[in-house]
Amino acid sequence: MVVNRPRSLLVALVFLVCGACTSESASTSSAPAALTTFGTSTTADIAPTTQDPPTSTAAQATTTPPIALPVVPNVSTGWSVAAGDLLVANGSGVHVVRDGVTVANPVTSPVESAFADGSGGIVILTPDADRYPNYWPDPYSGGGRVVWRVSPNGSAQALYTSDAPEGNAWGTLNLYQVDVVAPVSEALSVIFTRREPFSNEPYSWDWDRVWVLPLDGTAIPTLIPAETPGEGGVTGLGWQQLDDRLLMSTESDGGASLSLWSSAGDPLEWPTNPMEGEDAHLRATTIPGTTLIAFAEGRFFAESVDLVIFDTETGTAVGRIHVIEADRLAAVKMLHANSQFVAVSWIRIENGKWTHQPVLIYNLATGTITELTLVGVATLVG
Repeated sequence: MVVNRPRSLLVALVFLVCGACTSESASTSSAPAALTTFGTSTTADIAPTTQDPPTSTAAQATTTPPIALPVVPNVSTGWSVAAGDLLVANGSGVHVVRDGVTVANPVTSPVESAFADGSGGIVILTPDADRYPNYWPDPYSGGGRVVWRVSPNGSAQALYTSDAPEGNAWGTLNLYQVDVVAPVSEALSVIFTRREPFSNEPYSWDWDRVWVLPLDGTAIPTLIPAETPGEGGVTGLGWQQLDDRLLMSTESDGGASLSLWSSAGDPLEWPTNPMEGEDAHLRATTIPGTTLIAFAEGRFFAESVDLVIFDTETGTAVGRIHVIEADRLAAVKMLHANSQFVAVSWIRIENGKWTHQPVLIYNLATGTITELTLVGVATLVG
């Protein structure tokens, strides 16, 4: 079967085949963090806060052999997750950063992404065994096949397993947020995508469909039938509770777009759409409790990447800052936010392979960026 891919993926693949594969390990050093703050946003319209940004005392280790993927994630015991924590997922598992210190390693096997489940546990996505470690963490065709819920007692429960056969892109899952999607369930729910064939016709392309999985024990996902353009490459999702609507960013051969949707899959209007059919690299997320969103935009690895804070109610940008300087080998992997910070997770091709880079934390009050020494995909606990 022939599967069409976004132009940006084709660019990435050219770089991937030109070098030898290496592996990335996560950080475990307890040395003081080397924090770098740079730049300011264009405005100060966002309410101030007194809480310090999450930082990390962990330093990136030298390259070591990759950890093998276990059938069930390796979960430790005795850890906890609290509001204000930062969760960082990478090749050595999940790291909890609290008050500037890495206080726990709840999972010690490779993790694609991790989110607090609101009740003391963590929801994680493990890497796709077909892609790990040689083609991981890929920014376009990455993801995994099983969503797990892990608990401080050391248990791991498979919440959702892809029903598609391994060996192709069909069935690949990607997690984006844990939130209350009220039209679907009053319980906290995981918002994720599953890559599916566009049709049953031969040579059909794949596209991403959006699903909501309640964490109330039902474990039955609900489809939000939002239409994705072109090949349907979703790059970011977030739920706006104030207006009960889904934010979605996509990339395809038709360009990069932002869109808003109801839970019934109806497209919603907004005053000004800042990204519609643009020829760009795009990631997006919502900022809880507000009408603000954050999106990262660049120009297919050729220009610097900006982080933009945008108000969907007024249709205006309230902040902008460079997060990656001009670098054809770098891309933002994911954005995630709480009410005070935005975590920017990015990756770069090094020695012919994508590797995690130090997490960036944007302060919504000051408009400044803090660079951590811990690498991986980061999420903020609200």
